[in-house]
Amino acid sequence: MLKYILVVLVVLLGILVILPFVLNIVGIQIFQFGSIGGGRSTLGDVGMLRSEDGGENWEAVSFSEDRRIPFPREIFDLTFHPSEQDTIFIGTKSSGIWKSETRGVSWKKIIDSAARLDAGADVYKIVVARNKPEVIYTAVFQRNKGWILKSKDGGRSFSEVYFETEDRIGVFDIYVNPVDENHVIIATGKGGILESRDGGKTWHVKKWFTDAVVKLVVNPRNILEMYALLSGSSIFKSLDGGINWLEVKENIGTGEGNAPLVYPPPQVFNPFSSFSRSHSRIFTMDPQDPSVLYMTSSGGGLLRSRNGGISWEQLDLLLPPDTGSFSAVAIHPRGNSRIFVASGAYLHLSKDGGSNWDVNVLPTKSNIKVVYIHPLRPDTIFVVLGR
Repeated sequence: MLKYILVVLVVLLGILVILPFVLNIVGIQIFQFGSIGGGRSTLGDVGMLRSEDGGENWEAVSFSEDRRIPFPREIFDLTFHPSEQDTIFIGTKSSGIWKSETRGVSWKKIIDSAARLDAGADVYKIVVARNKPEVIYTAVFQRNKGWILKSKDGGRSFSEVYFETEDRIGVFDIYVNPVDENHVIIATGKGGILESRDGGKTWHVKKWFTDAVVKLVVNPRNILEMYALLSGSSIFKSLDGGINWLEVKENIGTGEGNAPLVYPPPQVFNPFSSFSRSHSRIFTMDPQDPSVLYMTSSGGGLLRSRNGGISWEQLDLLLPPDTGSFSAVAIHPRGNSRIFVASGAYLHLSKDGGSNWDVNVLPTKSNIKVVYIHPLRPDTIFVVLGR
């Protein structure tokens, strides 16, 4: 009798273990593990997560309005419309520009009616002009070189206003003057800081660096003050609109008697810079107080300056400073006492300017690469994920 019971148990166990896999092959699911809701379940291999409650709960951003076009897995940039709070744009890898008019719930791919923006373009940066939102500039990599495309109709069509003459050289960042949509500054893979005062019709060089310029940060209260982050992780600062530059050094302490900003050696133009935009350093400006800066140190810790980069202090987070795993910093747009710091799938939050921290483990197997806080609705937060 015991023998027959054991045989029956083995058969039932085999059915329970094997049958779901067989049915799954033909498209039938009996059990489903994990969900998009709360808890510790993971959201799988998605490119972006979205929170509507300040980072407490998260959902996957993956709904394409046209089911024939899959939502992109890799996202390079996200930008919010300056006045329409539900409108958001993302730049993607190999899938052009996407637009949401539902604050990130659903998305549709932008199809350029002028056929200047390739459907499979890499889009590194999108800027919507603050004073005239129908004007949009975007830095794209297509046809094996970098381009600046401009739209005058909110993204329905684009025209070419700049392109790199050499293959495999990209354009990585764009600044548009908030009161003059024709004043544009771009950062290129050749190491150039270029400026146009007529909406991209003509350009002039402000500076050549030896490494690719991958990020350009401009003080919103004083556009003559700007920072350039190079692919080799060096950071330079200009106080005269990009004509002269000083290197920002990791000076920990008061800065008294030191020279944390030093003149760089003579720069020699390097035409062989890679078009890769990868870099290992965070550099972020507080939107409420542009004299407050954040950057990762060479040892992997997180530093803060309260005086425009003259001196720096080490922030005490819940991870050792030598882990080298901090990947993003975001400051609340309506109060700099709230700071988000990302490390792996962990999102650290300080509500008192960095003295104390809480940690939220996001439901993902990927790493947080960038954190975006909606400037008009700060409880809406997006995190871009990657390896």
